[in-house]
Amino acid sequence: MNSFLSRFRWAIALALLQGIIFASVGISEHRRSHRYGHSSDSTRMDYFGCIPLPHQRLSIELEQWDLRYVDCYPAASVRFVGLTNLPVFIIWFGLVGLTRNTNVDQYWLFYVINGFEIPVLWFCIGSLIDRRRRRHAAAVLNPPMEQD
Repeated sequence: MNSFLSRFRWAIALALLQGIIFASVGISEHRRSHRYGHSSDSTRMDYFGCIPLPHQRLSIELEQWDLRYVDCYPAASVRFVGLTNLPVFIIWFGLVGLTRNTNVDQYWLFYVINGFEIPVLWFCIGSLIDRRRRRHAAAVLNPPMEQD
């Protein structure tokens, strides 16, 4: 266990950090959405920044109304999460396109997919950093021998 922690130090740290940041921003956005009354009994709609997360399939009229009349200025924390995890959000938008006309709860899909993929993305980035760090340390400890 100790060798795993020392081998993937940056990978674990970045995955935990980004997972915690996403969870805290998600909780604050959920509370903000309920505080401002975005979620009513008829629509059951939550928002993550400007991204609408319906709990059920919306009618075409209601979906078009949301796109025409909603002015959205996301908080800096939502923009930070969106930009640092852009590949994950692109994958999620693809899944939303595939499940738009079904009764899939987009709210839970958003938090389950992103809650899993964001730490995986940052674990991969951190493991690349760790691998480069190990190679550099090995090169410093074992310099190449000069040939005569």
